[in-house]
Amino acid sequence: MIDRSRLVGRARRTRAADLLRRARRAYRERHVPLLSVVVPIHDSVRSLPNCIDSLLAHAGKVQVVLVDDGSTDGSLAIAERYAAAHRKVLLVTQPHTGVGAARNLGVRHAKGHYLAFCDADDAIPPMGYSRLVDALARSGSDLGVGAAAIQEKGRFTQPEWVRRSNPRRRIGVHVDEVPEILGNLVVGARVFRRSFWDQCGLRFESDDERADVRLVIRALLVSRTLDVVPAVVYRWFWRDDNQSLHQRDLYDQRRVADRVRAIRIAGELLTDASTALQETYFSEVLHTAVPDLVKAAVCRDDGYWEALQLELSSLLEIIPVATLDR
Repeated sequence: MIDRSRLVGRARRTRAADLLRRARRAYRERHVPLLSVVVPIHDSVRSLPNCIDSLLAHAGKVQVVLVDDGSTDGSLAIAERYAAAHRKVLLVTQPHTGVGAARNLGVRHAKGHYLAFCDADDAIPPMGYSRLVDALARSGSDLGVGAAAIQEKGRFTQPEWVRRSNPRRRIGVHVDEVPEILGNLVVGARVFRRSFWDQCGLRFESDDERADVRLVIRALLVSRTLDVVPAVVYRWFWRDDNQSLHQRDLYDQRRVADRVRAIRIAGELLTDASTALQETYFSEVLHTAVPDLVKAAVCRDDGYWEALQLELSSLLEIIPVATLDR
């Protein structure tokens, strides 16, 4: 025999839970600040769905701005399907101009109080950016920096440089108080306050696909305060086809020279910065970026080593002697 009182009680609890979820959703719509995430896309057909799905699962209020940079592999069709199916997703397109120009175009269409950038090859964990947004909402800081995890052999790990750069939670601090953060230059592991971005005239250089390092350093130097959280907010994927920007730099002599040159130009922004900031930046470069490039040069005979050596000589000229002794 059916117990009507139990059924009625269960229905009431279900309805109450549904009403509570709706109330929470309505509260977020009214009170939780909007985060705009700009995703530059160029020939990322295999990874793009995972990237967008991770952003749609973001715990907070989000606008996903997809910017197709002249894709030729079906990425645009995927982006169009997501934009048609989700109100949170906005799609804009441009002829193939480069990742910097794509990000700048995305910023112009972003409506959020906060701004982040996620590459189409990568993804964020469910609570990723929301941790930074929550910190910024409480602190009033200009930007927040979280940790990144890198996919290696099917699993995510935190490299040593991440453990050094984001060792503990620091809220509302000046960059000189956390010089170790110069070891974390991943643009995707950041959330910027939009008003700060606009007031400082921040933008990516459209003619240099490695200019994100310069933007990251400049933002740190001009910020009043920043927030640092040790939690992973960004997942960096190693592409099987070796076509990510970093991976291509390991296989092309012209690109490796451009990479080291970009590191040097970014380092020049620190000329008037504190000794601690300079030492952290150059020390991390010498211990992380440069060894990977040197390893790639060991078994090459196509001029790769010569191109690398020439640019490394220029880089070493601007590194403080004390840093070389660390």
